[in-house]
Amino acid sequence: SFIYSLTYFQETLDQKKLQPIQPKAIAKNYLYSIKHPVFIGYTTLNCITAAIIYSYFADAPFILRKLRLSAAAIGYLIASTGFGIIIGNFICNKALDFLSFHVLSATAIIIITLGTIYIFATTYNGTQESSEVIIPFFVISIGIGTLLPLLVSKVSHTFESVEGSALGLYNFFRAIACAATTRYVGEFTAQDPYNMSIYITLFVILLITSSNFLYFFYQPKK
Repeated sequence: SFIYSLTYFQETLDQKKLQPIQPKAIAKNYLYSIKHPVFIGYTTLNCITAAIIYSYFADAPFILRKLRLSAAAIGYLIASTGFGIIIGNFICNKALDFLSFHVLSATAIIIITLGTIYIFATTYNGTQESSEVIIPFFVISIGIGTLLPLLVSKVSHTFESVEGSALGLYNFFRAIACAATTRYVGEFTAQDPYNMSIYITLFVILLITSSNFLYFFYQPKK
């Protein structure tokens, strides 16, 4: 893929602008981004989606082993999540032709919520089958796969003049959310399916609350 990229993709940066960015300018770009309500809002949503995914990844393999399910089930777990995100990306790409950013974002969050209700219901009644863990999160991953490109595009377009710095900082906070979730959620859930679903539910409630706050109290300029 690296060779293909070098061969078939052209450099998008103007050759006249090929010069190193000074550390002071990078720090200024970071400060500008982190003080902006749009950046704070969409980065928060990005971090919450990371927390949802890694709450699942931190516990689900151990839960499947605890249920004495096969190693293949763990493989299906990872594969289904990745496949769900790919489907979500495809939906996002096609749906943007006829749906607005806000409508598609709301649809993605509804999909995530439905998957969360599903996984909460199955774990509350006692999980016995791998499908009761894998299928709900497959639904959740479709919603996340639909939402993530929207968040990236919004940050990219809003901070076009400092795009590289803004996206770098955006992904930095996501990495922190991934690491923190893996470290602490796995410890507190004690590898219990119901406990895992509670954490996912709490993160989804936070996602819904944050997205509504961002929409109703601060709508960025188009």
